[in-house]
Amino acid sequence: MPVVGRARARPLEALPQSALCGESVEALRRAIESRVESSDDGEDGDVLAIVSARAERSGKAALHLAAWRGDLKVVEALVEEYGADVDQISTGRHNYGKTPIFYALTRCRDDVVMYLLSRKCKVKIINNKGQSPYSLAVSHCARETIEAIAEAEKLETTWWNFRLTHSDGLKYGDLDERFFPEAAREPGRGVSTVESRRRNFKKLNKGVSWDNPDGVDLQARKKAELRAKREREAEEAWLEFGEFFGNRARHDADVVEMCGRILRAETAIAANGQKPDISARATEVLSRVAKGDDDFRALRALVGARLSDSGTSDRTHARAEKARRTVSKILATAVASSMSNGAWSISPSLLFEFCGSAMTYGIVRRALRHGESVPTREQLAQAIVRACEEINHRELNDVLNLEEINVSSAIQLAEVSESVRGLASNMCKRIDASDPSSIAHVAVNLADLGARVESWQKPLFAGLSAVASSLDDSVIAKVARRFADAWEIDVTEMASEDIVSCIEAFVLEDLLERGDWLEAKAYASTRPRLRDVFSARAPDDVNRINASLESVSIATELPIMRPKKRVVLIEDAGALAQVREVILSASCEAFSFDCEWRDPRPLSTLQISPAHTRETFIIDALRVGKDAFSQFLIAVFGDFSVRKIGFAAEQDWRRIRISAGNAALPASYCNANVIDLQGVELVSLASVVADTLGFALDKRCQRSNWDARPLSQQQLFYAALDAEVLLDIAFRRGIISPRPFAESSSHPDAHLYSSDAVLFADGAPSYGVNLHADDARLFADDARTFGADLWESDRLLFTSPERVEQERKTAILRELERTATASASVGCACAVCLNDIHVDEKVIRTKCSHVYHATCLLTALKTTSLCCPMCRSPVI
Repeated sequence: MPVVGRARARPLEALPQSALCGESVEALRRAIESRVESSDDGEDGDVLAIVSARAERSGKAALHLAAWRGDLKVVEALVEEYGADVDQISTGRHNYGKTPIFYALTRCRDDVVMYLLSRKCKVKIINNKGQSPYSLAVSHCARETIEAIAEAEKLETTWWNFRLTHSDGLKYGDLDERFFPEAAREPGRGVSTVESRRRNFKKLNKGVSWDNPDGVDLQARKKAELRAKREREAEEAWLEFGEFFGNRARHDADVVEMCGRILRAETAIAANGQKPDISARATEVLSRVAKGDDDFRALRALVGARLSDSGTSDRTHARAEKARRTVSKILATAVASSMSNGAWSISPSLLFEFCGSAMTYGIVRRALRHGESVPTREQLAQAIVRACEEINHRELNDVLNLEEINVSSAIQLAEVSESVRGLASNMCKRIDASDPSSIAHVAVNLADLGARVESWQKPLFAGLSAVASSLDDSVIAKVARRFADAWEIDVTEMASEDIVSCIEAFVLEDLLERGDWLEAKAYASTRPRLRDVFSARAPDDVNRINASLESVSIATELPIMRPKKRVVLIEDAGALAQVREVILSASCEAFSFDCEWRDPRPLSTLQISPAHTRETFIIDALRVGKDAFSQFLIAVFGDFSVRKIGFAAEQDWRRIRISAGNAALPASYCNANVIDLQGVELVSLASVVADTLGFALDKRCQRSNWDARPLSQQQLFYAALDAEVLLDIAFRRGIISPRPFAESSSHPDAHLYSSDAVLFADGAPSYGVNLHADDARLFADDARTFGADLWESDRLLFTSPERVEQERKTAILRELERTATASASVGCACAVCLNDIHVDEKVIRTKCSHVYHATCLLTALKTTSLCCPMCRSPVI
């Protein structure tokens, strides 16, 4: 056996691994020279000692590391220049007996192995793992290397077997079967491969270590000892619990703590994945306790624990509160079982006073006989008020969860509403603006209360408004928007102006941070406060240039699509009623719709394009009146017989439901005969129009300010086209069949004479059926003429000067429309829509020689005087 080492006055540090595992011999020389210079003397003996020094932890010397990862030149330098021993063994716990050739073999380094063999290194060695150079070479090296090791073994006579003297007690592969034939035949312990060596050590050595060579499962032994300890603790706790109520001064906190000890002990000894059932054993104990509890002191202690809301506090506190809640459930279940067996005869109202939480009362209440009295309205109101004062959101939910109890009577009390308002204010004051989870926790909990109790929504908004001045606009906006999303309400109708301003400021801030300057400018245009913020934050060039979203150029090679239908703006309840009649008429089988809005308002305009008319209606939700608009939505969108065509309909449908009142329309648009042209793929309307119709959509007004009044011509055209184009897509896809447009009467009183039209629709009246056929046709013509005369006389009867002027204007516009011609070439831009005039587009040239799109000019003149929009000269 070789000498492992010799005693030295001062141990030397091993050379650094970076100098041994690289390719540079110069780095090795510098490291050795540095160590020599720092030693007490510079003799050559110290150089050999430095090279032979082993690392304290791994027991590896310089040549071991070089043979393992270093370049062949580094190995040669250590051996030939510095005299490193090629037979030096490593002395680590799991590598004892390895010479440099072992390290070269484990890395499949045939060149280093052949060099060490040329230096007459010893090969008849068994390391402490049971491996020899030959057994490792069989699975790691080339055939030439294996044969060279076999030849070297023939030249040696003595074996060194460190497995017998320094075994680490673990199992390994690549054993030398000449020494360990039986072990080498075990799975994973013979000749290995690259694949079989992966994770093979862990498979072979489960639970085996240097300190535990027999493989005893020490962890299982520790678990068994711990289980026995927990069982003893559980029995001791149960004995103490049985004697617990002998002391009449016990408090509910002591009961909870005692039961918590039992729960922890029983949980520790329960099987994995199972919850301990301790309520059954507790019931036996409480049945005995109840016999001597005439004054209900024990009952008060059992059910009187007050539970709190852990909120967003630290995890330790949250775990403690969760444990208290679990223990309270167990005690309440045990009390309920005892009362079912005849213990503690007590009324529900008195029990409600004893219980420290609504959850405890709800569990025990199920054990009482049906038909008994329930807590009074005042008791329930007091419980709600106390939960609000304690800022205990969870307790408040538990009160609302009480079964078979009419809580609604207590909810409506004024003191309860005021307490809810205070709860909202106090919870919002606790918000940490720098912690998103804190904001989310408060917003979700308060929104949940408002969703459960609709009458609390206004008090919750009032509480939020009360602290609006002390919180950031972003915090108020996030909480308020959570309310609006959860309750599906119009926040502009329910919330105060301060909250709406906070939401608008938050939206504007988001636009400014994203750098959407034109959209931010449009959004801020209707509020002086927002305009001031925009002017202070936006770059100077954006403020100086009179730019808008409509002025941005469109980059597309496709022709721009324009409305083909007449655009009608609906701004009063009377006109809205006429639109309702058009849509609900028997001729209307389908219509398309689209919505525009400006946050936080759910709906600013609603566009409807019936398939059977030449008009697209833009309904101004801000001007037609809330009640009239709501009734219109319920009547039109609640009619399942009419198909409704939308795009990305889920969002539009949600906003329509909010404007109509959520309960009035189905929760899902699928239940209202709405067809969503977008389908399951998230594609834009512009891409669908381009692929289906071959046109480009002008989307510049999409993010404009839809609350600004009056709406611009570009906004009207954009809004109308978004609805109208859906009909074209539906026609192309075969969803609805194309049909000729019904001629809509231009006379405002045409709907008054529908009875006349029905009367003469079938030709002659019934009393003329016996006449000759020629006479019948003659009579039919006379009858229709007679009906027309009646219609004209009625019209004259109701004529006023204003109506005469309107009819004159309508006649002039019709005459002007007849002068429209197709453009022969590309000319100047239309002064109304600011877009270029293209070939074959319908244009009108006025007396003053200005040229406009026919649709643009006629639409503009309907709401203004009959003058040129540019020079104000008469158009005719």
